[in-house]
Amino acid sequence: MRFLPHKNVTKTLTFKLTIGSQLIIIPLIFFLIFDNWYSINVLHKKVSESKKDTIALYMNEIDSELKSADDYLVKTLSYDMSISNLENNDSGTREIAKVNLKEDIVRAIGTYKLVDGIFVYSSTTKDYLYSFSSRTSYDERIAVAEYTSDKMDNGGSLSGLKWFSSPVDSSNYMFRILNIGSVFVGAWINLDTFIQYINDLDLSQKESFIMASSVGVPLNNADFIRSYEIDLSGDLSSYYFTGTNKNYMVIGQDSKRGDLRLTVVDSENNILEGLDQIQIVIISIALLSILCIPLTFVILMKWIFKPVTKIKHAIKMFEGGDLSYNIKVEEHPYEFMLLIDTFNHFTSQIQQLKIDVYEEQIHKQKAELQYLQMQIKPHFYLNAFNTIYSMAQMKDYSLIQDMVRSLSDYLRYMVRGNFTLVPFKDELKHVQTYLQIQKIRSGENLICHVDADQQLMNLQMPPLILHTFIENIMKHALTMYEPITVYINMALIEQENGKFACITIQDSGKGFSAEALDDINSDNDHHKDDGVSIGIWNIKQRLKLMYGNKASLTASNNAGARIMIILPTETEPIQNEYFNR
Repeated sequence: MRFLPHKNVTKTLTFKLTIGSQLIIIPLIFFLIFDNWYSINVLHKKVSESKKDTIALYMNEIDSELKSADDYLVKTLSYDMSISNLENNDSGTREIAKVNLKEDIVRAIGTYKLVDGIFVYSSTTKDYLYSFSSRTSYDERIAVAEYTSDKMDNGGSLSGLKWFSSPVDSSNYMFRILNIGSVFVGAWINLDTFIQYINDLDLSQKESFIMASSVGVPLNNADFIRSYEIDLSGDLSSYYFTGTNKNYMVIGQDSKRGDLRLTVVDSENNILEGLDQIQIVIISIALLSILCIPLTFVILMKWIFKPVTKIKHAIKMFEGGDLSYNIKVEEHPYEFMLLIDTFNHFTSQIQQLKIDVYEEQIHKQKAELQYLQMQIKPHFYLNAFNTIYSMAQMKDYSLIQDMVRSLSDYLRYMVRGNFTLVPFKDELKHVQTYLQIQKIRSGENLICHVDADQQLMNLQMPPLILHTFIENIMKHALTMYEPITVYINMALIEQENGKFACITIQDSGKGFSAEALDDINSDNDHHKDDGVSIGIWNIKQRLKLMYGNKASLTASNNAGARIMIILPTETEPIQNEYFNR
């Protein structure tokens, strides 16, 4: 005998659907409001990250130029014998020293694209030797010469460890001055030269690009900064908002070589341009959702509660013995009409329905594999195009052709249509193309040795396996100061269960950390959220998916990081079994 609990309002379908719908609608309203707030914060973060990367790129180039000029000044002051002869008692020796120094600084000025002037000055003999770039004016040279010589004659504190900013007449300048005794060597840069150098930044407002001293004193667009009470002295490790209404975002980076910081000041309206209407729509939706709560109850009553009541009454009649009872057919949602029709036929026919549901897991895995293969690294392409741009500025057309050809081959491989399996020789050629691009960018610090068994060159293998590890080497092992050597070896080995290809990738860097080795060599499915672990984890998953336990990947340290991959040479059966399912 069936047991039914006593009727409880809280357990009825009417109550549950009414309360359940509200429990869905009300949180959704709050979610819309929270999502609006969260999206704005995410947008702020993404905008700041994008602009900070661009600022860092240009500031690093500026610092590189300043360092080159520093090195020249130190070298001249320390090793040029003409410096010590500039105050020699013999007039002939002094004249020869002045001629030599003049020729040297004239040659030097052409090698620095940021430096506007280089000078040598003796406060004893009052000899002032200088060279200048073609973008400077005569009045500007005279003003700078008078300013620097006056400061040095009067014992002004001009020398130091970094470049420093100072106004001369109506312009701002960066100075670097070194001295031994009463002999000074120095260089100067007009702030307009910096502005012109970075004028190609893709910003919506040219006036939002501000250069300031390390303590936040604006060196350009000072009227704009004062008008909106913008503070440029904040912490640049992250973005911050300032201004009259706290509606200006400041993003920037300090120079490592001088009293200078490069910032972008952007208004909230520019950042949220086009999103203000979306915010209005979101708020309107939230208000309409609140107003629709009563309407929801009416709809539930008409489309759900009424047909459910009719079906419940028919079931009671059927249980009471009225097997001929039919539910009156009326206009209801399709699902309820189907239930009513089924009930009306229930007295004459009972059918047993079985539904088997299968999930096409393999299609999902193949889709994930394609996604992993077609990942694009925007920073790689940004750096490549910046390198081409720099070479174009230097008019190195031959190197530009090599770079563009290599980048074209790289892109062709990445977007090729058939990305199931590729021959090892194609993967190796792609890696060599990638290394060639990196070598053009990094100079001779990159050396690659390949030793591959020729009979394995046509071995079919998953694409981008070598590329992932080579990319990790470029990211974590390559430095500007020490050359890095990459070894790629592929050999045929025989084991009890067949023939295998052993692929070894090794570099001459510092190797893996103990924690990284444990993470790579473990069989756990978890992985850290960083580029190295995710990339290697993806490769292990792909090898496991395609080869099962016939393939393996191990990491070790042997005078550098080493990765060993074992692949079966008989790939055709595996390929057919996997991709024809």
